[in-house]
Amino acid sequence: RPGRVDSGNSPRPGRLGQFDLDLREPLDTLSSTMKKFSTVVALAVLAPTLLTLTACAPSPEDMCDHVFGIMKKELGDSFPMTDDDAKKFKEECVKSATKEKEKIGAIEYKKQATCVMEATKMDELDKCEKQEEKK
Repeated sequence: RPGRVDSGNSPRPGRLGQFDLDLREPLDTLSSTMKKFSTVVALAVLAPTLLTLTACAPSPEDMCDHVFGIMKKELGDSFPMTDDDAKKFKEECVKSATKEKEKIGAIEYKKQATCVMEATKMDELDKCEKQEEKK
């Protein structure tokens, strides 16, 4: 009120009666906790997306084994590869698929790898390759 004289007993900022209220430390702790919580929430929201993009894609090794299996099945007795040739084929296939994965990125690789893994015949593998060439 105007004209009122402060007797010295009124609370001052940071004081409630005779008790000091230093809220800096609890507020700093709360702020730090909220930052950690928001980071955890962000990771929890993004994790399924990241896992979908990367973890569900077949590995280059699995893809190459699948392609090799289709070739062997379709060519039967006329399959022209020795065991050493087959090993070299698989090694080169894995190198090539790994480079392709790095080149096109996780999303496109997953599409391509899924197409290959769903194929059961050579002509279906050709369709996967033609889809890649269209891009």
